[in-house]
Amino acid sequence: MSDLNPRAALVASATAVALHRGGLSLCGSQIAALAAALEHLPRLSVGDRLAVLMGPVGDVISARLDADEFAFDRARDALQRAMCTYWTERMVA
Repeated sequence: MSDLNPRAALVASATAVALHRGGLSLCGSQIAALAAALEHLPRLSVGDRLAVLMGPVGDVISARLDADEFAFDRARDALQRAMCTYWTERMVA
């Protein structure tokens, strides 16, 4: 995803993680891409649509660092809901 700008890379990688049906051990490359995208993302302005993703993205990455399958499942579920909110807001704007 290096050819994407940081915002697009974050959305693409967050979408990939949210849609992934495997467990934590099978999702490592998607989470690595998500962490890299987050690292390159500039500071968000107030009211930025991506803000809804930041908590769940951080939780997914933390669960991976802790190798906590249960926390990963909860974080991925939260990321799925956040992605739904993000895309819904994009559709109606």
